[in-house]
Amino acid sequence: MLHTDGHWVVILSRARAVRDDQDELTGMIIGSHLDITGAQEISDNFTIMQKEFEKIKRQVI
Repeated sequence: MLHTDGHWVVILSRARAVRDDQDELTGMIIGSHLDITGAQEISDNFTIMQKEFEKIKRQVI
């Protein structure tokens, strides 16, 4: 999602449709957005490190 500051952020979105007492959809949706940019960057860095480790391991063996 594009942040108002102009940079991109990774968002975890969750939403549910609202139902009334007769279990019919009301046309409303309630949800939230959670910024998980930091967690995604850690995961990406781990993946890069893992690939580098495998590359080095193949060179040693």
